[in-house]
Amino acid sequence: MKQIYALIVMLMMASVAFTGCVSDDGDDTDDTVDDTVDPVGTESTSTLDTVIARGSLKCGVKDSQYGMGYLEADGTYTGLDIEYCKAVAAAIGVDTIEYVLATGSNRFELLASEEIDVLIRTTTWTTSRDADLNADFAGINFYDGQGILVNTDAYSPVPTSALELDGAKICVGIGTTTEGNIADYFAVNGMEYTAVNSDDAATAKAQFEDGSCDAWTGDMSAMVAQKFGLDTTAVPNSAIMPELLSKEPLAAATRDNDDDWNDVV
Repeated sequence: MKQIYALIVMLMMASVAFTGCVSDDGDDTDDTVDDTVDPVGTESTSTLDTVIARGSLKCGVKDSQYGMGYLEADGTYTGLDIEYCKAVAAAIGVDTIEYVLATGSNRFELLASEEIDVLIRTTTWTTSRDADLNADFAGINFYDGQGILVNTDAYSPVPTSALELDGAKICVGIGTTTEGNIADYFAVNGMEYTAVNSDDAATAKAQFEDGSCDAWTGDMSAMVAQKFGLDTTAVPNSAIMPELLSKEPLAAATRDNDDDWNDVV
């Protein structure tokens, strides 16, 4: 038993001695290494700060769709997306808004190059866009779906369903989700079509009116708006097919990793 006690005492004394050797008490030299890492993005300026300092908001919008983004004859903009821009500006105390035309093919380029502060232009929130296009989507503000507007005078008999459009020439916007959706819909239903591509709605409308295409596909809200804006001398009779080809959650977009600004939007 005495041997055990002696062993315990020796171990305790060795532990105290070792502690004294490694202690930095009384050492005037501070060898502590500062391994603090600066937060990511601290050197970058949030778009929120930029907009407030500039005193104006640059909003990427449409200018040809009634109800969403439309440029009136008197130079004023109207529509849901325009009101959204106004709400964002009001929330941060900015009185001036610059509306920048953003087409289906250049909208994400405008956002990435900082030519616009926010994209509010009937843009579908998709996983691929969120991951690949340097874009961060805010809350969804409108649920839409894809439809098809048809020049019924180009057909005999007059179609009453998208399933009767085999062989159609269809106007479709470049850089839109409608490109893939229309291709999938026709493939699944064993039909063929010819895509007539356009950079923006104005071009597609001109093509539809001059007969370059006999059908036009896009968001249902856009098809309804465009139907009532057609030149009826060029297209006297038109109809929207009843099928909804897809579901399109529309949302505003900011640049990726710009959380303060995205929270506002």
